[in-house]
Parts: sequence; C-alpha cells; structure tokens
Amino acid sequence: MPAAGGPHGHALATGVPAAVVETSPTRAYGIACEAGGHRGALAVRESVGEAVPVTDEELRSAQRALGRAGLW
Repeated sequence: MPAAGGPHGHALATGVPAAVVETSPTRAYGIACEAGGHRGALAVRESVGEAVPVTDEELRSAQRALGRAGLW
C-alpha cells in the first residue's frame, strides 16, 4: 500500500476531481490524510505530471539519498 493512501493518484486514475481513500499508519506525516483536494489533482493534470505512489520504505530511501546530497 502506498504511504498515505495516494488520494491524488486515485483521483487522477479514476478521472474524478478529488478522492477519499483508506489510510494506514505512515511516516509520510505531511500527506497523511484520507482526502486529496481538487487543487492538487488539478495541478498535476495541468502540469502533465504524475502522482507516484511510494511505500514508506521507498520514502525513507529517497530521504536518505536527498540527505546525502545535502537536500534533506
């Protein structure tokens, strides 16, 4: 399961403006919520970007890599 449940990814995948998803305990405290607002999904759509779900372990790995680069 992705960290924080991935509400923006769910909204983008299903074509809805916003989504509510089930969550579980996560270290992704900044995004640990059940609802993804329409502004977040809209920003991803308009930028032709992606909402990429990651696990807590992938999150920790990325934090360590950014820390080694002096960015976290």
